[in-house]
Amino acid sequence: YRFEGRGRTKDLDSPADAKGVGLGLRISGMIRTPGLVGTSDWQPLGFEFKLEGETEVELIAEVRGQKGSGWFDTRAFRLRRK
Repeated sequence: YRFEGRGRTKDLDSPADAKGVGLGLRISGMIRTPGLVGTSDWQPLGFEFKLEGETEVELIAEVRGQKGSGWFDTRAFRLRRK
């Protein structure tokens, strides 16, 4: 599967932690690749994952940072089967 969306940031300062960096998408229990930091215009975001059988997952759109701001275009959220 692929969880997709769009996001942007303004002056987002985000040190690395156990779950990820900056603004991005993931599912619960997973670590994501580094996301958007600093200042950026609207950018595509995505997180790929595999499921075994019928399983419920929690989709997470998050901003991890000490200062700055981040936004998601919720109309762009999609869950696609690959």
